[in-house]
Amino acid sequence: VYKRQVQGSLASAVAELRQIHGQDIYLLPMSGTSCGGGIFQAPEPSHPPGTVIGLRFDPPATPRVTLDAVPNLVGVELDQIVIDVQTQRVVAGAAITLGQLNQALAQQLGHNFKVPGADLTSYLYAAVGATFMTGGMGPQRRYFSDSVVEAAIFDGDAIRGIIGEDLQGYAGSYGWSGIVTAVRCAYYRFPDNEVAFALPVSNHPDDIARLLDRLSAYCYLELDRNGVSSAANQDDLILGLEHVSTSSMRPLLRAVGKNPMAGRARDLQQKCDAANADGLIFVNGFSQRSIDEFLTDMCDEHRAGEFTIAGVALEHAEVFTDPEEMRALREAIPYEARVQTPSGRLVYKNHSDANVRISADAVFRCVRQIWHVNRNYVDTVERYFDANPDIDGEILVYGHLNPYGIDPHNRVTMSSDDEAAFGRARKFLVEQRARYYRDLDTLCQTGDAVFIGGEKTADSEIAIFQALGGPDKSPPALFRRFQRQQATIGAAAAML
Repeated sequence: VYKRQVQGSLASAVAELRQIHGQDIYLLPMSGTSCGGGIFQAPEPSHPPGTVIGLRFDPPATPRVTLDAVPNLVGVELDQIVIDVQTQRVVAGAAITLGQLNQALAQQLGHNFKVPGADLTSYLYAAVGATFMTGGMGPQRRYFSDSVVEAAIFDGDAIRGIIGEDLQGYAGSYGWSGIVTAVRCAYYRFPDNEVAFALPVSNHPDDIARLLDRLSAYCYLELDRNGVSSAANQDDLILGLEHVSTSSMRPLLRAVGKNPMAGRARDLQQKCDAANADGLIFVNGFSQRSIDEFLTDMCDEHRAGEFTIAGVALEHAEVFTDPEEMRALREAIPYEARVQTPSGRLVYKNHSDANVRISADAVFRCVRQIWHVNRNYVDTVERYFDANPDIDGEILVYGHLNPYGIDPHNRVTMSSDDEAAFGRARKFLVEQRARYYRDLDTLCQTGDAVFIGGEKTADSEIAIFQALGGPDKSPPALFRRFQRQQATIGAAAAML
């Protein structure tokens, strides 16, 4: 097994590797921080064992950015960004990060020009090629691949341009269909002012549903060449509604001295205590107006000096003058939950990942039902942990509440020194998450919501398929994506 950092042209790098190692090489696309796909070349039975080569696509320190007519994608190198202002398209080589992509647009055109779906919390290191292949959503609840209008794919022999409906078979296929070398994306102009604030909230289903129903009109966006607008107001948008429970903040609060966001988390915890709230919703968006005007427009009818949004008092709201600070704080909460070290010898972790897209006219009812389903799942797991002293476990609730793609991430961490107790607990946790997925599927069968799958696409959807009895028994939108990916991967294997 070898590793090779790839720069410039992938096709040239592979040709060089074949000269060194022979024709039978199997390529594992990687980034500096994570795998960007899977081994996509399967050996024929008659072939000798091949050499596995991990290809690293490290982001360039300084991308090459130009304003020009968008070139033929096949010839774009890994560190290039080309912006075509006439067609509102931007091309990026596969090693470019999501942050570098939007930063180039900001520097060349203005801070409010962005590619929708490029707002993953991992934007500082997530590369455009790997993100296209692995899925991933940010607060907007849009796949980055939905903004990709063309991709250049290396299929083991040559780089080929893929456009139109064919893209859906490659997106989220984890590299089994080839390696992305470049993407062409649509970008749009958002309103001038970015707004960011946090609201202490009650986690009761009625309260969450009432708040999301009030904010939902700002969340359903219209993407147009002239700009991005919402149903509520031409120039007021909400991109993200990111939820955390106060219990999910505990790992970060324990990280005082290690995580710079711990102090800010303590400040927000105090605001939740003062508001008698057991959760927070981080809201980010854009407006042509100031944050004060933006908030006032959302408010209920009020008496002098009392401002509320769907009954949630603004007295304890936290306005962030720097949206990046809010993003860093929101990401620090799940990060510390993921990396905490359990006490037991045997460790098991999982989290739920299932996006539900709600019809704009059914937000209150559907959110209320989803939150009841979620509460039932969480309560069941907590009761099991309480009843089994041989198990050290917790379930932390945080996730995404934009009704364009609601996806609570219920993160389970469990450990034990008792092997039998550990085995029973692990089986129980897998069964309960499967039941949770089935309950969401039942909810979506009413027709007012669509089960669109995991934000991590195939990686999460394996567990969803297992819970629902197989891909053919999955919701229509999810099954169609599976069929497209299956056909594309099958055709890719046939070419090699």
